[in-house]
Amino acid sequence: MKGCYETSTQTASGATMTFHSTINLARRAKTTMSLTASAAVVIAGAGLAVSTSSPAAAATAPPGDCFLNFLGVNSAGAIVKRQYTNGSLSAHTYNPGRLGFVPRGMVGTGTGGMDFIGEGYLANRSDGNLYGVGVNAKTSYNDVVITKTSVNKTWGSIRSLTWGSALPNGNGLLYGLSDSNGFYRYQTSDTAPAPHTRATIGSSGWALNTIAYDRSGYVPGTSRKADIFVATSTGGQLIEYTVPLDKPSEWSRKTLKAATWGNFKALKTGNCYSTTTGKKSGRILIGVHINGDAYLYFDKNATDGSGADITGYGKLSTGWLEKIYS
Repeated sequence: MKGCYETSTQTASGATMTFHSTINLARRAKTTMSLTASAAVVIAGAGLAVSTSSPAAAATAPPGDCFLNFLGVNSAGAIVKRQYTNGSLSAHTYNPGRLGFVPRGMVGTGTGGMDFIGEGYLANRSDGNLYGVGVNAKTSYNDVVITKTSVNKTWGSIRSLTWGSALPNGNGLLYGLSDSNGFYRYQTSDTAPAPHTRATIGSSGWALNTIAYDRSGYVPGTSRKADIFVATSTGGQLIEYTVPLDKPSEWSRKTLKAATWGNFKALKTGNCYSTTTGKKSGRILIGVHINGDAYLYFDKNATDGSGADITGYGKLSTGWLEKIYS
């Protein structure tokens, strides 16, 4: 059925419950997983927040309206959603539904329905299974039902997933890092049950701890569209990669910071907007250390290819112990 990703009666706990979700695989996850300012207020104040903290007074927070969401899965297989909103943090653990495993990689595929929660994900497991995951809750974070359907069985070697933008034909782009430090791109569509048409960006040499989609842009000096990522290397560098949509193997890179970024297990970027004009005014970066501490940074010019204007705002929070996904 066009536009429908899964209909399943298998729950993570083994109970039987019918779940149906319309999920647009070609939709950019950057859009579906990021909340508008108004939606952020609703979610931050709804349900049962398992932990909430305010890292800094408004005067010491990055300037503008800044938002960023993190997706994680804890050791019990529960989904944890964290959100940074203008200097404040909220976190919600979904109960009682469980995935039944901790994925190697996980990305959102869309939202829908009239329920309190209606979300979709792709998640891969070390045994090779790639699952389409449905998450549904009628009234709160404590009546969550999780369903999953295996759509492919060859994804065990992929250790990280992140969305990109979309091709001119409307197919979405999904990127994956492999255990052998390869970087690959896949196409997604509403008519196919799993990502397909793999393209090799590089079969080796991508020794990265984290990589996350940042924005759509262009190959420098050309009109060729590209996906732009922010990554941290095992050697400690903060790097920006540009991957052309037409020829992904012709990628380029810029080193934003030469050292000290190697101990993050997750790193994401979020947009900031001027409180007076509403225009984009930079970006925040949140890095999660391997010990579970989260650190906040602000990049005044997000598109200049330089890390000279990245300012550190110190430790944001502690206890982010779940596995966190880009």
